Amino acid sequence: PPEPAKYSLRDAARICTRGAAVIIGLNFHLTPEAAARRNMELKDGNRLYVDGVLRLVSRSDGEWTSLFSPYFTVEKLEHFAWPGEKSEARRLFTLRKRADA
Repeated sequence: PPEPAKYSLRDAARICTRGAAVIIGLNFHLTPEAAARRNMELKDGNRLYVDGVLRLVSRSDGEWTSLFSPYFTVEKLEHFAWPGEKSEARRLFTLRKRADA
């Protein structure tokens, strides 16, 4: 959810030295349409619950970039696949701590 994500990013920036590089790997962006094709339902358009437990909050690359922006600059974004996956949908963000964070 947004608030815990913001707190975690703020704390990550707090413990990083000025200009530090940070790499964050994220799962793929699951759209409501893609979820429906997998017989899943996203609550509020982006939250996946399994047996009543929140398992995923799906955000686009742009949404993640916006969440990172108060603390980090996105230097690079790579999409990749784990062995056996057909599409390169997972994400690897290379970030740099902002001087003013």
